[in-house]
Amino acid sequence: MPSCESRAIVKSDRENPSKRICSTVMAYVFSALVAAMADDSRHQSLTAIFDITTQEGGTRLGVKRGQEAPLHQGASEARPSFFAVTSQTWPRRFIPIYQTRRKDGSMKLSRRLTQGRENFVEPLFFALPPGGEPQVGEISGRWSCEATHHDGTIDFLHWEITLVGHTIVGRFDQDTDYRFAWITEGSFHDPLILLNAEYIDAQYQLRGKLSEGFLEGTWRHLEDDDGGTWQAKPVSFNMSVDPLLDTATLFVYEDALSHQQAWQVGDPQAKNGSVLCRVWIPGTRYRHKTDE
Repeated sequence: MPSCESRAIVKSDRENPSKRICSTVMAYVFSALVAAMADDSRHQSLTAIFDITTQEGGTRLGVKRGQEAPLHQGASEARPSFFAVTSQTWPRRFIPIYQTRRKDGSMKLSRRLTQGRENFVEPLFFALPPGGEPQVGEISGRWSCEATHHDGTIDFLHWEITLVGHTIVGRFDQDTDYRFAWITEGSFHDPLILLNAEYIDAQYQLRGKLSEGFLEGTWRHLEDDDGGTWQAKPVSFNMSVDPLLDTATLFVYEDALSHQQAWQVGDPQAKNGSVLCRVWIPGTRYRHKTDE
């Protein structure tokens, strides 16, 4: 859905059928290239996530690439705290987890950022949604979209979204001009979806529904009569999981002494934790194997 300036360019192309056909073909080719470049990041295994001591004496989560981490070692930084998905594109049915620095220098984990920061801050990792949120998996991930104008011209784009409660948050493809677009508001009440977006100096609204795993509906420019239909399909994501790993809940809580956020995998009862996501940990068979 182009801006005012872009719409003027598109309009001039409509007067020349050959240019219009060429533009459509190039759009298809570009869309295919973007999808192809993302293939490598959609076929991967889990990544070990570690507790790492900061220079300030606090703790953050991080990835130590290339380091072997035998689980029978005692030091917390010598073995992973858990396993999760790391990816350059948002994997299907997983939720993004961000790690940001607070004003006091401590680190905070969260499922969403202040509106608009999704375009600038990458998730630390991706994880399974909490067990009580089945709708999240239906929406979360990368979607390939086509927006058709009333006159038949088509715009191709991708967005990466997730669900927090009934609120949709996320971003448009950061590898194209749509990186200048913002999701200003979004909601999902199964099966209905509503998205408000801003692209440069133009505002758009998309309404639709989820049907058999696909999204479809109508869109309109809020300042003129431009509009049409849209449809989106999820980008597939294949991941191999070690069968010796089990899933476990990652909780966040406030440390009683430092009043900073802390995290724990497992039972939250003693620390009054709240559920953040589900990650992977070595199962009983895995621990027996590494202790041999």
